[in-house]
This record gives sequence, structure tokens and C-alpha cells, in this order.
Amino acid sequence: ASAMVLDSSFVSLDVVIAETAASAKQKLGESVAPAITLMPDMFIPMAVAAIRRSIQNQAEYDIRDVNPLGRCGELLVPALFGHADADEMIAPNHSLRLHEAYGGNSTMIKFEGRHNSPRSDFFLGSAVHFLKCILRPSGEAHPAEALVYHNASHVRGLMAGSARSSHRRTSGKGFRSHSMSHDGDQCFHIGRTAGNLALLANMCLECNPELRRQRAAERPEVEVEELRG
Repeated sequence: ASAMVLDSSFVSLDVVIAETAASAKQKLGESVAPAITLMPDMFIPMAVAAIRRSIQNQAEYDIRDVNPLGRCGELLVPALFGHADADEMIAPNHSLRLHEAYGGNSTMIKFEGRHNSPRSDFFLGSAVHFLKCILRPSGEAHPAEALVYHNASHVRGLMAGSARSSHRRTSGKGFRSHSMSHDGDQCFHIGRTAGNLALLANMCLECNPELRRQRAAERPEVEVEELRG
């Protein structure tokens, strides 16, 4: 079995460069040279093109080839996306777009923080539990094995059957659900079938009531240990 956990993903390198240039322009205008904010945005694509040519000459590769959004629809292994809600380097909508376009079953968790902030306990715990369920290091069977698809034709067949048998299917990739933890972390699940969505929710530390109670029961012990330290 295979699975992926992706933190602060981006849709494409050239988009990140363009957004970074636009952000730098805004910050310079606010702090150093207000006149810079009057510069037409048409210069940003020109700057990106210049950077692209420089990288092609020096590193011999095209930044437009670094395009996860263009290929993620072909990937079928289960994926867990994570992104800080105040990421100042890569906006959270990058991970959301990848999550929406992803070919297999996927979950996204949005947590408080910035690009280099410590990750929340909810996201870290979710990542560990997600990988444990999919990869099954103990060798024991787990229902999450049903989330793993091996070819696109199998997925298309399942989706066609789901569309005929259920009215809960949303437009786009499949079946969706969303929840928010007590601390403000948000989880978004998209399953290829209703059964896939149920498995993703059952693996979630927030959507599964039993796992949520376990987390709540462990918190006082953690706080006591921190006070003693």
C-alpha cells in the first residue's frame, strides 16, 4: 500500500513565483516606496518570464514543468494535505485546489499558523493515524485498504456506479464532508465513492466520535506533564 502526506503544497512553481513577486511589490510599497504600488501588474508576468529564462540558462530546466496541479488528477494513492491558514509564502488555496483536483481519495487539514510555524497536534496526530491505517505497519488488515486504487479505469467504473445509485454525490470529484475541531483546525474529505468518504471520516481524529473522545481524554494528561516539566 502507498499513501502521501503533503504539507504546504503548491499548484505550480511559476504561480508561486508570481504570487511572491506581487506580495513583495505590495510590501515594498507599504514600507519603503509607496509609488511601487502604482506599478502595473503587467510587469509581474514579465519578471516571471525573466526568472524563467535565467533558471533555464543556469539550471537547464523549465519552471513550468514543476506543475503538480497538472498531474495530480492522475494520482490514485490516498493523500492527506495540510496547510497553515496564515501561510505567508504559499497561500492555503494552493493545497485546496490540489485536494479538489486530486485523482484518488484525499483529506485536507487547515490549521492555525504560518509557513514555518510548528504544526498543530491535530495535524500531526492525523498524519500519523492516516499513515498507520493505510500502510498497516503491524501487518493487520484495515478497512482503509479499500481507499487504494491501482488504475484509473477502476475508479471511473466505481464513480459511474455511485452516480447511478446515490443522490449524495456532489459535482466534481466525488463525495464530500467537512468539520472543524474545538481548536479551530478544519478537515475536508473527498471520497471517490460514498464508502470511501465514510472510511476517510472514520479515520479522522475529529469526525470519528471515538477518536475525538480519546483526544479529549489525553489532553489533561499532556497539560499536567507540561506543568510538572
